[in-house]
Amino acid sequence: MQRLIFLLALLPIACANAEGEWTDLFKGAAHEDFYFDFEEEAEAEDVFEITPAGALIIHGKDHSPAYLQTLDEYENYELKFEWRWPEDSDDPGTSGIQIHCTEFTSLGIWPEGIEIDLAEDKTGDFWLYNQKLEVDEKQLPNRGSERNRRLRIAGKDEEEKPGKWNEMRIVAKDDTLKVYLNDELVNEATEVSATSGLITFRAEESDIEFRAVQIKDL
Repeated sequence: MQRLIFLLALLPIACANAEGEWTDLFKGAAHEDFYFDFEEEAEAEDVFEITPAGALIIHGKDHSPAYLQTLDEYENYELKFEWRWPEDSDDPGTSGIQIHCTEFTSLGIWPEGIEIDLAEDKTGDFWLYNQKLEVDEKQLPNRGSERNRRLRIAGKDEEEKPGKWNEMRIVAKDDTLKVYLNDELVNEATEVSATSGLITFRAEESDIEFRAVQIKDL
């Protein structure tokens, strides 16, 4: 009985030590570890290449829109990764990370959730898919066609040119959200309507590469 009590006493300590440890999303993973959806029929391996080192290479240029999505839901976490457009990209195109996603579709194939845009001169913008959040009034778009968009903070540095790696950190804590691009805060929100969900990597008819994709609990 004394041994059992001792082990139970140690259990909360072990759990506490596990908190804050980084976990790789793609290192050692296989395609069956994720869910995929495509606007037009395609093979997941042709669009989303997962390397043994844990990189995710999206071959979106010659394919219709598609996405890769985690099977697990996440809450109160920090997601960090490096990303770049290929060096030979004349037109970098666009991609994005959607967080707090549900299994329901919002627009086209895209699920409900909050997208952090990865696009030239727009990286860090929020796009809302059946979600709500609050930002500074200056970040609201002027055009009605972009009513679901929330601009990144004005005056922030641009993303790196094709061939050079960028670093991004997404911090989702309770009903707040912060996005850092190359160590600079580029967007933040409060009163986020969703605080947990699936994580989605989007292929939007352009090529993009991710590496060192890691997540930890907060």
